[in-house]
Amino acid sequence: VSGGSGVGRTLRVGRILRPLRMINRNEGMKVIINALLRSLPAVAYTVVLLLLFFLIFGILGLNLFAGRFFSCNDGSIMRQQDCVGVFVNAAAGGVLMPRVWANPPYSFDNIGAAFKTLLEVVALKGWVPVLNSVMDVTDIGLQPQRNASPGNVVFLVLFIFLGSFYMMRLFVGIIVAHFRQFSGTALLTDTQQQWVTMRRVMRHVRPIVSGSALRWRRFFYDLVMSRWFEPLVTCIILLHLVALSLQHTGQTREWTEALDAVHWVFTTIYIVELTARILALGPIGYVKNDLPWSAYDLVAVVGMVVGPLSGFRRGTGVARALRFGRVVKLLTRL
Repeated sequence: VSGGSGVGRTLRVGRILRPLRMINRNEGMKVIINALLRSLPAVAYTVVLLLLFFLIFGILGLNLFAGRFFSCNDGSIMRQQDCVGVFVNAAAGGVLMPRVWANPPYSFDNIGAAFKTLLEVVALKGWVPVLNSVMDVTDIGLQPQRNASPGNVVFLVLFIFLGSFYMMRLFVGIIVAHFRQFSGTALLTDTQQQWVTMRRVMRHVRPIVSGSALRWRRFFYDLVMSRWFEPLVTCIILLHLVALSLQHTGQTREWTEALDAVHWVFTTIYIVELTARILALGPIGYVKNDLPWSAYDLVAVVGMVVGPLSGFRRGTGVARALRFGRVVKLLTRL
């Protein structure tokens, strides 16, 4: 076979793979490779979980910081409309420079920029400037001021703690767990592991609430307890998350009005869901059936109605953010 032919190149590539035969001759290598292969489904599930985690914090960042990282290169300017003309930059040796109202390399102006910023933060590289920016934000169109919003540090610290110190270590934990299970070095026998798994499942089992003798309450009870009700609610919540991720800085008035309309559509659906659950189980039965999530759902629905009607600029954003607790609830039951 000529060295320049495609077949010859293919054969040379095949020679490179010959060292992989060592895997079949080394029991330790076989255990590691088999553990990695068996952990792939769990790793894929963890990737989905991680993406959902980033989506939640990305939408939170959109609501809190979209359009608020912009600043004027002239520190004496306080408002965007005043950031025009030129000024003498003393830090650059007295050079005359034009004033520019610009964003830093990172932002939360749209969901793509939010993902990029969060990836930089979770890698713990270049996260200090982001920390300073979230603490300095004031409002859209206003110059950031040092430590103007120190409470925003909670957002970044919580994300770093959950993302860098917890979520990223799930991959290692999953691979190690499958390695121990496959290699037989786990401390528990199969029967003992099944017993532990059963205990974990039983923690999420709630007592069945008996339906009412009243015909109209029996209708709502059968509706809420049907097998398709919870999957339908799950799909609605995920669709709401997708809708929340569509907002961005500089969006048109029509786009904003459309997102507000979508917010009220989902709010109406959540009100109907909450009403159906209360009518099916009764107020006391509803609260006791799934504490503390039942109480949170009630507060979230009230907040979604009161927030936009309160007149505060961030009322709608805070109300939307309240729905993220439902996503956490779903994750705990997966």
